Amino acid sequence: MTKNIIVSGDSFTAHLVEPNIAWPQHLDPKHNIINCSEMASGNALISRNTIHKILTTKNIDAVIIGWSDPNRFELFFNEEENLDYARIKNHFKDRGGLTNQILTNKWHPGQSSSWLKSGGNYGGWDFESEQVNKLINNYFKKHHNKEFQYVQTIESILRVQWLCKLKNIKLLNFKAFGHDLFDVSYENAKHLIADIDRNTWWRPEPKILFKGLREWCVDKGYKDFPGSHPVTEAQKQFADEVISPWIDNG
Repeated sequence: MTKNIIVSGDSFTAHLVEPNIAWPQHLDPKHNIINCSEMASGNALISRNTIHKILTTKNIDAVIIGWSDPNRFELFFNEEENLDYARIKNHFKDRGGLTNQILTNKWHPGQSSSWLKSGGNYGGWDFESEQVNKLINNYFKKHHNKEFQYVQTIESILRVQWLCKLKNIKLLNFKAFGHDLFDVSYENAKHLIADIDRNTWWRPEPKILFKGLREWCVDKGYKDFPGSHPVTEAQKQFADEVISPWIDNG
């Protein structure tokens, strides 16, 4: 039976080219896959894009999300409050990093507002713009806080969980790689963690609830990770052995 499935996440879900073609591209073509993942996404952006698709797409059967490192962040820019927004947007017209998928349905900047993604280096990326590099580096050095990022991630996960439950949509979550989600404890996140539905999370082993896709690939014998991402063959095996059986039987 054909199913309408939203998939979301960071580059572990978004990769579309060799040698890292991601798992959504290996699912049964009979299904309608609505892919709202983005390269370099943080978890707030993943949640935001996912919720938008849930609220604007009819007859969704399932949502599958590979969550990223809690320490990734995005900065929001808009025309109303950032007088230089047009210049920033123009700088990114042929570059990645500034997007508003909700408004453009692509990894493109919005006409009057967008999100600037920190990516995986948390202030270490060169955006080829002194102004943008300064903004990102300043935020990371002066405002970035690991506990706040962690709380924001758990809140982002819960928003999707609660919405799927409200709309009776099947949900499968997993960690893209071995970051510290659920492996650390913060006092301001404890009450939130308590409401995480563990039945919505992929369990590669009974006693290891929050293991990442990358670590699963290592356990399967894969040693080559170009750009720190699983190769296409590993992604296909993950689709065949983990995702597809859940879609059919989960």
